[in-house]
Amino acid sequence: MIESLTTAKNYVTDARINLVAPFKPEDVVLEDYNFVSFVRNGLSAAIAAPPETGLRTQVHVAFDVSGTGADSIKVEKNLVLYGPGDIVGLDPGQIIRREPSPGAADAEETFMAQIEFDRPDIPWLFSPLAPAGDKLEPWLALVVCERGLSQILPPSAPGLPRALSTQLGELQSLDDNAYFAHAQVIDGPKVAIPANPAIADRLSDEHALANLSRLICPRKLDPNKGYRAVLVPAFDCGAKVGLGVPGGTLGPAWTRAADGSDAESAIILPAYDSWDFDTAPQGDFKSLAERLVPIGAPWQVGRRIIDGTQPGGGISGAAPGTAGAELILSCALRSPTPPPAGTPGDSDAGWPAPLRDALRLRVEAANADTPLLPRVGPRLYARFHKGRNTVGPVFGAPPVDTAAADTNWFSQINTDPLQRIVAGLGTRVVQQDQELLMQSAWAQVSEVNKLNHQIQQHQFAKVLNESNMRRRIAVRDLGAMTQVTRPLHDRIRVSAQPESLWKQVEDSRTAGSLLSVTAQRMTSASSPAMRKGMAQRQLATAPDFVATAGRFRDGRMAYANPDGITAVADKGLEVLGSDLVGRVLGVAPDAAFATLHDKVSVLSAGTGIARLSGGVAAWQLQPDRAVGGLYAGYFAKRIDAKAPDLADAGSVLRAELAGAALAGLAQVAVPEFAGVTKAPIENLAAVIPEAIVRRDIAAPVQPSIRSLAPNALAANTGIAGARITSPGSLRMDTDSSVFSRRGPVVIRPVPAPAPRPRPAEVDPVSRFEMPLSRDLTRKVSDLAMLKTSALAKSFDAAINAIALPPARDTTSIQPLALTTAQIVETLAPARTMTAYVKGRIRAWPSLIRPDWFDDMKIAPVMAAPNFPRAMYEALDGYDRDWLVPGLGSISQPDFVTLLEANPAFCEAFLTGLSDEMGRELLWRNYPTDQRGTYFKRFWDAEQDELTGPIHRFSAQPLGAHMAIGGTASPGFRPVVLVVRGAIVRRYPEAVIAAVRASAEAFPPAFVEGSDAEILFHAHLKPDYLLVGFKLSAEQVRSGNWWFLLAEHPTAPRFGMADAPRGNQRAPDAVIAQDNLDWNDLTGLVSNLPVLDRGRFLAPSARAVKIRDVGSVPEIQQWPGSSAVVARTLLRDPVRAAFDGNDLLDSIAVPGGPNA
Repeated sequence: MIESLTTAKNYVTDARINLVAPFKPEDVVLEDYNFVSFVRNGLSAAIAAPPETGLRTQVHVAFDVSGTGADSIKVEKNLVLYGPGDIVGLDPGQIIRREPSPGAADAEETFMAQIEFDRPDIPWLFSPLAPAGDKLEPWLALVVCERGLSQILPPSAPGLPRALSTQLGELQSLDDNAYFAHAQVIDGPKVAIPANPAIADRLSDEHALANLSRLICPRKLDPNKGYRAVLVPAFDCGAKVGLGVPGGTLGPAWTRAADGSDAESAIILPAYDSWDFDTAPQGDFKSLAERLVPIGAPWQVGRRIIDGTQPGGGISGAAPGTAGAELILSCALRSPTPPPAGTPGDSDAGWPAPLRDALRLRVEAANADTPLLPRVGPRLYARFHKGRNTVGPVFGAPPVDTAAADTNWFSQINTDPLQRIVAGLGTRVVQQDQELLMQSAWAQVSEVNKLNHQIQQHQFAKVLNESNMRRRIAVRDLGAMTQVTRPLHDRIRVSAQPESLWKQVEDSRTAGSLLSVTAQRMTSASSPAMRKGMAQRQLATAPDFVATAGRFRDGRMAYANPDGITAVADKGLEVLGSDLVGRVLGVAPDAAFATLHDKVSVLSAGTGIARLSGGVAAWQLQPDRAVGGLYAGYFAKRIDAKAPDLADAGSVLRAELAGAALAGLAQVAVPEFAGVTKAPIENLAAVIPEAIVRRDIAAPVQPSIRSLAPNALAANTGIAGARITSPGSLRMDTDSSVFSRRGPVVIRPVPAPAPRPRPAEVDPVSRFEMPLSRDLTRKVSDLAMLKTSALAKSFDAAINAIALPPARDTTSIQPLALTTAQIVETLAPARTMTAYVKGRIRAWPSLIRPDWFDDMKIAPVMAAPNFPRAMYEALDGYDRDWLVPGLGSISQPDFVTLLEANPAFCEAFLTGLSDEMGRELLWRNYPTDQRGTYFKRFWDAEQDELTGPIHRFSAQPLGAHMAIGGTASPGFRPVVLVVRGAIVRRYPEAVIAAVRASAEAFPPAFVEGSDAEILFHAHLKPDYLLVGFKLSAEQVRSGNWWFLLAEHPTAPRFGMADAPRGNQRAPDAVIAQDNLDWNDLTGLVSNLPVLDRGRFLAPSARAVKIRDVGSVPEIQQWPGSSAVVARTLLRDPVRAAFDGNDLLDSIAVPGGPNA
């Protein structure tokens, strides 16, 4: 028997906490297991005795059958069940787990092989026997053979399973086979079982996810061996049928001699399933954890002694025996124990100010900007990130103080020899891994290279456009420049105006037509008209029709009708004379001209287009006749009512309807009477508005017309879904006064060629007939035969729903405020080409800064590749003595200790990496400006630890920009748990945690929820594990912190601890389950504990009581049943706890190498 962990000083068996890493805490759930000796379902549960004859069991079934009467008939039947002799295989889908896993190379020899099935009754499903108490023989067995002594053979016939060929010495006796088959039901947070049903219910199919069955092989495994696990039949008849051999009995598939003399006898068995695995060297988690020694790391761990007397490179060093002659460099991890008295100071005490200032001058001289080739000398680290080639006089004049230099990372890394060493390590690492780094960098920049190729073409276009702008555009005056740039006006906005330049021109007093290409050709100095004018000396130079003296011309002009248009011409009156006119008109000569003017003058302004001669009210319309002209007039009348300002003289209507209406009214109207054909009228006074202000502006109104509800006219037209449609594409040619100014139209009936009979009650209906009225009549007639009054109401509602655009007086039009400087600035190639390039980049790569093109230089993208690697690995690969010097000097092969992380070292190292990587990228023709921060992670590969890019570092000391683990405060120095030993090699997934105890008692009582945050995990080959915690050394000393090393929880595994050589088995008193080893449950041979046949556990070899705290009942009789065997052999995860104070301050071997 071996001692329990409870007897060891530093081990705690009940350290149950919420573990943090290396997996999510919610993934660690330990269920409660209920083990059942056997499970039978269906008719097999009725088996009460083995078969009397044959290989199949019969079950007697009897029940009463009753009819409608009171009598009943008893029905009896013997049912025959399948047995092991009928089975030649097992569905692979029923196998849900194999342990050790197939192909495992490091299985633990203290655990036993096992196989699990989905159905909880698989091991006993075809057993022909009846249970004997809590025991029932399974029809299957799991055997484990040495791989060198076994072989899997192909099937002997189609439809048969493969076969196992081995020696009997590799097989356990089947006498205790029933002890190694059990069913399992799970309780716990992962199993949602309502109302806590009984075990029998949870073994049903309704709870299939919470139940299973298992077979265990009782063989004890040896370390460093290859094994083969095979599932075979346990009955002789099953073995025979699986091999295609007739016969067989219900006896065991094989038997073993008590003295083991049959060990080398050959045997072949059907193999329903098989897998191979290898065991690791001796030792399980418990035994390996017991080897760990808690120590406090000596002060030399993590520190290197640096000679400061001979720095080399033409730099003067400190004199021997003076300050700075011997320096101590703290590396990435160092011992929290300070150097003893009498040793040189820590890294905080470096070179004195005069030496560092001399170093500064040497560095600045080597990095000065000169027209010669670059000099070879000390490097100015982060020169391109900082954008400087000097450090500056940071030590005073004369140099006496280092405080100012040590408060700024840039001066610190370039003048402190210790920090220059660390940055130089980054240079060495990049040079060592340059090929791999460049492969990764090129892989990241492939798309950027394509982009840069296009950018170079855009750069060339920008240069050409700038030249063209200077020579051809910028030299023009305002008018010519506006004309030349006219095609671009609809795409540019000047001086941050909300509207395009085209819209600004159209809304101004400038005539847009003068900016057209045609106008440019007509008014240019080289046009025929201008050349002719200048040749005839009518023009000294070609005039600027658009702008003069930097101001645009006013394109407005007043228009007056020619004489004789709105009234009788004065010249005509002179020819006629007042006497003649008076006689014709029947008035006095002095009133003749006035009367004539009154007869032919226009109707008063404001009557609107609807005021036709005679008035609408005087017309007699047939009720159901579609009269388009009248409807059109009524429509126009409603427009007048809706927007009376349209009738004002001088107003401008920018609407599509106006031009068409004017065009229609310009046509000659003809009268039409019922039953009379069309004939031309004699006279129509054409009307021209008094003022035509401007042209060519269209303001469509049809969108608002179309916005009417789909069924707005349905009630009156009978056509559902009818909509008022636009009459066509119309343009405004004049102002609205054309609709309200008409002269008298003389209409007279003309005899028809042949009179037609017509009803006397039908009065003639006259209207003006013109193309516009015909078109409107046709469109209205398409709807249906409409009632005039109903349609009038519909038009009334429709017009009232239209939001007509307001008319604008030409006097409110403002001049165009535009200068040549504004046009040149807006069309500058630097601006336009930059916008074009940015518009082509749909998804910005992470390598490109979003503000890259904001300087409008269209410079090729300077890519900054990112290497998301924890760079401690690269430094460890270069030289571990720069990562954690002295770690290998600790003599113990298995130990646990605490070190302290150094953020200043990490920041200086990452800065040196990026500085050298920028040079390497430039050397390889990589698109870079050497300002990128290419490495941002030192310990944690998942999160950036630098708080920002190097070129944005604030003026603080080194380490202030380093957040270890990505979540620690910048500059924080966390403790790092270091574990070394075979346990790290065997269990790299071991769980590490730091928890606080409530009192200084043993065993400690841990405070729930007190887990410290884990910052990072790191593995150093071959057997070091580093785990950083968000704790400082001071917190550990004062907070009663413990550090736990725990076995990773897994699915249930079974086994016992190895028994040391010479260990005796436990006495017959009650044995603690967590103290069991392989000797405690064996039989005695010559008073010594011996396994059955030297390698198998035989439960029947010893009867003993076992105490298992937490089980129900707590004390069980071994072997009892297969459920007792399963609970006894179940291995709980092991946890070891170490006091944090011991790991900081304890010196394990006084006077030794770690003292």
